[in-house]
Amino acid sequence: MEKDFSKGRRDFLELSVGATTGLFLKAGKTKKPARADSFQATAKATNDNPTLHGQFMRALAQVWPQPQSVSVENSYLLGPFENSDDIGWTTAYPPEADPAAAIDTGKTYPGKKGNVHWRRQPSLDGIPAAPVKIVEPADAVASSVTYCAAEVQVSAPTAALFSVQCSGLVKVWVNGALVNSAAVYEQANADGATGWIALKGGANRILVKMAFGRSQDQKLAVQVKSYGPWIKLSKRCAAWAKARTTRALV
Repeated sequence: MEKDFSKGRRDFLELSVGATTGLFLKAGKTKKPARADSFQATAKATNDNPTLHGQFMRALAQVWPQPQSVSVENSYLLGPFENSDDIGWTTAYPPEADPAAAIDTGKTYPGKKGNVHWRRQPSLDGIPAAPVKIVEPADAVASSVTYCAAEVQVSAPTAALFSVQCSGLVKVWVNGALVNSAAVYEQANADGATGWIALKGGANRILVKMAFGRSQDQKLAVQVKSYGPWIKLSKRCAAWAKARTTRALV
């Protein structure tokens, strides 16, 4: 499963970089692929965001359709586990043994304050506009780790973008593959905990690890936006790149 997921990510990057290079070719009036060290001149010529990410997203918007939000369903929480002295961030608690495993609500695990089990959390379902409380502040356990497991359904293999907003640090797995882990030990936000993912047709399992410090304010929102089936995106990229490259070489 992880092999197929990784291949999907590589295919996506190849398509996207190819599309972005097509934009650079046109903007820079050159027959050679633009390089990072000549990027400022290219950005100035296009009067656009002078960052690689800005140009990448501008190219993507010209090639791919507007993304559609995908509803997150069947959300469950498990915890709290120990996180005193931040030991929980590097400790692999039971859900990490098999991040793609189905939820077993009848199984219990040793937690920070006794045994814990998966519990349904309907407030995390749907298309969240903002983070919601996963526990009331009065009941929150400080210096703890909690896991959220959920699903998203798509009809065919799909390119998507996820983002996680959380009042703690997060790690994210999709279909068993780790797709996001903070390089710096800091609170997540919609820009920091985000990434491209390849969804398979049918149910896709998402697992989020949340590490909280002393704060009692524990909130989470998981958002997934679909750009559509891979095969349609591939055709759009190929047609767009061909047209732009032909114009740039004239």
